[in-house]
Amino acid sequence: MASETKSDVEETVRRFYDDYGWVQQETEVGETSLFRRFSAAHDSLYYPAVERRTASCFDNLTGKLLIAGGGDMPDGHVAIAARFPSVTCIDISEKAIGLARDKLGPDGHYITGSILDMDIPDDQFDAVFCAHVIYHIDQSLQQKAVRQLVRVTRPGGRVVIIYRNPNSLPSELMQLRRRAYDFLKLSRTPDNTDIASFGMHGVPQLYDFTHPLDWWKQFCDDCNVNLRPWHIMGCDHEGHLLKSEAIARAAYRLFSWFENSYPDRAVRLWHYPIAILTKKNRPQS
Repeated sequence: MASETKSDVEETVRRFYDDYGWVQQETEVGETSLFRRFSAAHDSLYYPAVERRTASCFDNLTGKLLIAGGGDMPDGHVAIAARFPSVTCIDISEKAIGLARDKLGPDGHYITGSILDMDIPDDQFDAVFCAHVIYHIDQSLQQKAVRQLVRVTRPGGRVVIIYRNPNSLPSELMQLRRRAYDFLKLSRTPDNTDIASFGMHGVPQLYDFTHPLDWWKQFCDDCNVNLRPWHIMGCDHEGHLLKSEAIARAAYRLFSWFENSYPDRAVRLWHYPIAILTKKNRPQS
């Protein structure tokens, strides 16, 4: 996807979430209908471990938490926020900030704005949580966004970012599936893995760009960078690749075993990695 200006991209993303993503469609908000419809096997066998894995990134931390782009503040976010006596939420979506205030209450601090231009002093937070946000920022500004999150974190604090792997095994399998269907001239149901095509399917446009995993090495100057596997696939991958509950149950058991046994390999194969950036102490002058 070609790079756009910051204002264009942010307006596209804000409009998507204010007008669709956090708006009740039929029985659920748009974000859930597009990205959160998983099987019962996923919800019972796999996702609880994903939530525990996320929460463990904040072990031994307390004090002040920044949630950057918290969206509709799902249960996992609320549980992490409960660990910290002071919580600040920043989001470009006014609807998201309203939902955060409803769930976290009046004691939180709420900012409608961009993480690219945070009017927050350096070294303010003991932890930062940013899930599924960075790859919706203009590709040329994603580094700046991460640097901003690191800037407002105290030395020794952690920035926890859920990102996406453009070269994941599920992505490769979906590409093979598309090629096979096209070669055989078979019709196939559209999928949500090509976010750029949303506008053609009656869903507002949503900007999306993902750098390869080695992109994270550039932050080693300021942080100790640790990439871990977070989630094997998106719900559209599951719907097209795991065709029955029985297959899903067997697959999720296998995925769980593999990511626990071989995390370094899994992070290169899984669709969603979690990047943990522990800010280094500055050398004394």
